[in-house]
Order: sequence, then structure tokens, then C-alpha cells
Amino acid sequence: MFALAALFGAALGLPGATSASPPRLQTGGSIHSLGPSTRSGAAGKTAIVPTDPSANIPIRWSAAPAACSAAPAGVSCETFALHELDAARASVGLPPYAVPASFLSASATEQVFILTNLDRGAYGMQPIAALNRSLDAAAAAGAAEGSDPQAPAAFLSNVTDGGWSANWAGGYPNILFAYYSWMYDDGYGSGNLDCTSPSSEGCWGHRRDILAFPTIPTTAMGVATAEYNGEPSFAQLIVARVAPPT
Repeated sequence: MFALAALFGAALGLPGATSASPPRLQTGGSIHSLGPSTRSGAAGKTAIVPTDPSANIPIRWSAAPAACSAAPAGVSCETFALHELDAARASVGLPPYAVPASFLSASATEQVFILTNLDRGAYGMQPIAALNRSLDAAAAAGAAEGSDPQAPAAFLSNVTDGGWSANWAGGYPNILFAYYSWMYDDGYGSGNLDCTSPSSEGCWGHRRDILAFPTIPTTAMGVATAEYNGEPSFAQLIVARVAPPT
């Protein structure tokens, strides 16, 4: 695994670059269902079931500013990432992300929380109710291990409906590019390691994880960034649960 600076620098044509493409390393996401509401929603409730994009919408790495190599979490690089997200969203017939004015100064965790809820809202889905520190910790463990995070057992007990979904991505300059890859560049030919053929079930799995459990209001999320094998590492964990009546 090459160092991020060398790989991403090559994509920007920077001195000392040793590769022709940016790092694109990620696992297939996973959905674990505990009831009927994974994608289509529970009986009597409705939400749009979004279709997958017809093709990957790659990030335009050749247009990325040099700051994405020198300061990947800086305003210049994140502004470019947000512009790419808006362009990809337009490609699937949706308006630009209506992020708050403070978006670029928000933490990586808050940024993914905002983007996730904007995407879920675009399809009439229940929003993620809140970020959760225990889920942040579980996501951090996944990011540190370079794998999909696991939901804590305490969140899965005494549940009649729901489940959990998990995403991981590694090697991207910042978490906005990781989120982009999950939503818009996750089909055959992308960095999705579970999409080994056009008909693989893992194709667009990360996108489906973000848009899972559309009608369950009691949903929480954890997000984390870490380093894995010397590369940036990002993880997202969504838990949806409906407890039985008391």
C-alpha cells in the first residue's frame, strides 16, 4: 500500500508523485436486518426506494486543488469535495446539498451526519435522529482496524424491528470524498471491493447502507476517522431499532 501523499500527489501532477491515480480503497458495506424495514419500510408506512445510479460518477481528481495533498482537511479541499458532491447529486436529479453556512468548519462526524440526513430527506426517509458517542466509539474501532464497524450488543437487544448498517473507506483525502464514494462511485469498476462483477450483490452496497431503514424514527449514527496502515480511514455506523410496547 503506497503512502497517501505519493498516490494523491500523482493524481494532481505534483512533484515526486509515483502513481497515476489517487488511492481508492474501501470495503463493501453491510446491512444486518432485525425486522422488515431495511429498505422498503414497514407495513403501512411509505418512503421512496431510490434506485442506484446507472453508472459510477467518479470524482474529478484532475480538477482537485493542490491543497487536497497539502491540507486535505482544509477549506479549499473540502470546498472542492462539496462541489463534486453537488455535481454528482445533480446527475441523479437532485438539487445541491443545502448544507448550513458552518458546514466546512464542522467536525467530520457532523459533516457526515448532515449529508446523510439530506440524502435520506431527499427520498422521504426518516432522518437519523442523533449522533451517539457509543456508536462513534464503535465506528472508531472499525476505522482503526480498516473494516466495517460492528454495532454494540446493547443496541440490538429487546428489538422488534430495525437493524444496523456499516461502511468503511480508506485512503481518501478527507471524509467528504469517502462519503462521495459511498453514494456515487460504488458500482462495478469502482473501489468497492465487494463489487467484483456488474451483478455482484455488493455493488452500491455503501449507498444502500446510508439509505437503509427508511421508516424507523429511532435511528442513531456513529462516525469516526482514524489511520489504518498509514492511510486515512473512515467509518460510519447506523443503528435503527424499534422496541416492543411496554
